[in-house]
This record gives sequence, C-alpha cells and structure tokens, in this order.
Amino acid sequence: MGIDKDKSRSTEAAELRRRAEELLRAKTAEAPPLRTEAESQRLLHELEVHQIELEMQNAQLSQARDEAEKALEKYSELYDFAPVGYFTLDRKGIIRDANFTGATLLGIERSRLIGRSFGQFVLPGDRPTFTDFLGEVFASWEKETCEVALKIEGKRPLHLQIEAVASASAAECRVAVIDITARREAEKLRKSEHQLAEAQRIAHIGSWEWDSTADERSGSDEYHRIFGMVLSTYDSFLQLVHPDDREMVNKAVQETLAHQAPYNVHYRIIRPDGITRVIHARGVAVTDGAGKTVRMIGTAQDVTEHREMEEKLEILNADIAARASELEAANIELEAFNYTVAHDLRTPLANINGYCQVVQKFCAGHDEECKRYIREIYEATLRMDRLIDTLLKFSRSIHAEIHLDRVDLGAVAWGVADSLERTEPERQVTFRIAEGIKVNGDAGLLRIVLDNLIGNAWKFTDNREGTVIEFGVTEKEGAPVYFVRDNGPGFAMADADKLFLPFRRFLKSKVQGHGIGLAMVERIIRRHGGRVWAEGEPGKGATFYFTLAADS
Repeated sequence: MGIDKDKSRSTEAAELRRRAEELLRAKTAEAPPLRTEAESQRLLHELEVHQIELEMQNAQLSQARDEAEKALEKYSELYDFAPVGYFTLDRKGIIRDANFTGATLLGIERSRLIGRSFGQFVLPGDRPTFTDFLGEVFASWEKETCEVALKIEGKRPLHLQIEAVASASAAECRVAVIDITARREAEKLRKSEHQLAEAQRIAHIGSWEWDSTADERSGSDEYHRIFGMVLSTYDSFLQLVHPDDREMVNKAVQETLAHQAPYNVHYRIIRPDGITRVIHARGVAVTDGAGKTVRMIGTAQDVTEHREMEEKLEILNADIAARASELEAANIELEAFNYTVAHDLRTPLANINGYCQVVQKFCAGHDEECKRYIREIYEATLRMDRLIDTLLKFSRSIHAEIHLDRVDLGAVAWGVADSLERTEPERQVTFRIAEGIKVNGDAGLLRIVLDNLIGNAWKFTDNREGTVIEFGVTEKEGAPVYFVRDNGPGFAMADADKLFLPFRRFLKSKVQGHGIGLAMVERIIRRHGGRVWAEGEPGKGATFYFTLAADS
C-alpha cells in the first residue's frame, strides 16, 4: 500500500513540474528582454525563493494528505469493526451501506447486503414496529429508538436495539444496531427464576443442593422457609429432622451416595419455632468423571396438610365402608321384606277375596246390607293388592340394575297412549307425540316414567272436553329436555316441590292413587343422572320436564 502511494506522489510531482515548465516558457516568450545584469540576478533570486516556498507548501500538502489518509484508514477500521452495527438506509429501508459488524449480525457478506431491504430480516411479528419506526425517523429529525427481533438463517432470533437519525438531505438515515440478545435472555432468565420461586412458594416445594465432598448445603428461599432457617451443612439439616426419623433419613442419604440410588423419603422436622412439619424429599446423585458421587440435588415439599387430609380421607373411607355394609344389610332386609309383601301378605288377601266371593254367592237374594259389606271387603282387598303391586314397583325402581340401551321415547309414549285408549275407548283425547326421540337409558324404567307422567295427564283431564296430551323435546342451556304437557286443572307452583314426595297426592284431588308414581319417576330419572321438575298454574294445565345425563 505504501509503494502505491509513493508512485502516485511521483507521478503527481512530475505532472506538476511539466505544467510549471510550460507556463515558464510561455511567460519567457512574452516577457521583454532583460536590460541589465542586476535585474536578471534579482529575478533569478525571486524565482529561487518562490521555488523553495512551493517546495515547502508541497511538503506541507503531502503531510496533510498523508495524515488525512491515515485518519480515513482509522475511521474505516473503527467504522467496520465497531462493536455496533452501522447501516445507511434510504426512506424505503433499502440498505445503501453497512459496516462489517452489521453484515456479521445479519450473517451475509457486506457486498450482498447493498440494495436489499433491512425489513426482510426482521421477524414478521416485528415488521409493523420497524415500519412505523422508520417513518418516525424521517418525520421527526430527532434520534429515534426501537427494539425488534431479526431472523437469522440457522440461528436463534437476534434481539436488537436500533437507533437512527435522518441525514441533512432527508434522503437517507444513519442507523446504529446493538445486539441485546444476551440482555433479553438474562431478563427472561430472571423472570423464569422469579416464576420458579413463586411456584415453589405456592406449592411449598423448595430446591436444594449438597456438596458431599465439601459438606456445603444450599437451597432456594422456599427451602429455607420450609425449614425455618438457612441450612449450610448436612449436620445442620439432620439436627432439624425428628429424632425418630433421623436414622431412616441418614440411611437413605448413604444409599444415594454409595449406590446412586434415588433419594425419596418422608420424614418429620421440628423447626426452630417448635412446629412439627411433614416433609417429602426427593433427590438424585451427581457424579464426577470417575463415577464417584460428589453432590446431591433435589426438592423438599411440605406435605403436612396433605398428610392430614389423607388421614381424614382414611377415616371417611372407613365410615363409608361401614355405611356401605349397613346399606347392603338394609338391602338384604328390604329384599326379604319385598318377598314377605309379595307372598305372606298377598296370600291372606287372596283368601279373603275368595271367601268374599263364596259368601256373596250364598247370600244372593238375601240381605242387601250384608251384600254391600261383602262388596266393600272385596273392593278393599283389590285396592290392597294394587297397593302391594305399587310398592313392589317402587322398590324395583330404586334397586333394579340399570341396563343402558338405545330407547325410542316417542314409540314408548305411543305405546302408553294406546294402552290408555283401550282402557277407556269412550274418551276423546288428542295425543301429540313427537317422533324420533331416541335416548340412552333403561327401556323398562323409562317405560315406567312415561306410564306415570302420561297416565297422570290422562287421569287429571278426565272431566275436560278437548283434552290434549303432548310429549316432546326442547332444548335448555344446550341440552335436550323432554316433557309431558296437558291442559288439565294444573296446580299451584307452591306445591311443585311436594309432587315428587312418596305418598303425597295432589291437593284437593278426587283422582284415586297411592302417591307413589311421581316419586318413582323422580328416582328413576335421578338414577339416569338427570333431574325432573314440574311447572303449572291452576286451571291452565301442567308440564313435567326431565333430563337424562346420558344425552347431555
């Protein structure tokens, strides 16, 4: 590089001398002849002095040029290898110049950067931010700052702080780019550490580390909070362990040190404030290159409340088991009662019924009052028999095992309606039954539900002209709700909760019944995971709704 500069300077000096000689010849040809020797000597002296002055000025100019070139070299080196990336961008964000550091940040040779958009290197999510930033730079004439992330092929995204100011011509802007990835990662790490500490505090889990060679123990804030003091050695830790648990804990530690066995123990501690806590500790061994255990790391969780809850649950489970045993015995007794009802009670009723028929045959044509008594006895036995039937059905509805199948409720409802019409063919009742209502449930039990709901509607509309009984489905809160509606006498909503109680009948009702039907409906629907309720108004009919969990 120095040889090139010397050659350049020689060439420039030769050219300058040539031009000076040409000017001298021109002036000599134009100048008048010298008149005296003295004048010639004076002129020669002035020329020699002027030549020396020129040589001195030339030397000064050469030195100034050398110094300028050296300064330019230093500036170029500072510009190219500065720890900050420098770019020149036009108003559209096109790269017009870049230093070596900037090109290195983008991972592309400097010559290939020129003419490319800086925005193409910015992550898509940050591009609107960069575009707005560039607009503010050319609009404000002040230094603007923003932070964006760059996508670098084959590398993790870079987080950059960008500072820029517009040039005097406003055609370009000078941009300084600072890599803040390490700072961002440090902030993220600090945030993670804070979140970890907060999570440990909430879960009562502390992390710990023990250098078994130097006997140095350290732990997280929550770890020391659990133990009630800072533990720096193994002995300081062991002294807090309950005396009855120390041998067990020490044995587990030695197993981990000797055989790298997992460290997993429950033990009690007595804190400096005298409070006893239950700890669940886990840990693993850390070995050196020779396979020798040099450290243990792990966690310690305060599980006192969890242990207490488990002991409460054990008590509850024992109580539940005892209650289950009692319920099983009660069910056995109930089955025995059902058998007694079905056999021992029905036998004398059948005998009474038979005797009544015999006596009535022998009393034919005799005392009418006697025949009336016999008829009342006979009808009473029939009512008693029907009551026994109802009680047995009620018992089966509570205890019968459920078998889930696909049931067409519309078809079941039509079957119930057909049976009712055959019992009283003289009645004029309009049935409106929706088709294709299929559900998951026990076909036999759901038949009992519709038998009772549609049967009640049939009974309570006995004296009404233009009776309409409807079965359908609607939707409430996104789930199907099935209903049976009639235009009968209705009921007061104040009595709605009493309708499903066993042996409760509709108030002031002349309809015969045992008050069991709706109670059976409620228990069957509950066993299907649903619920049943009623809405009505005196003189304006009633609607009974029910849901089935299998269809929600």
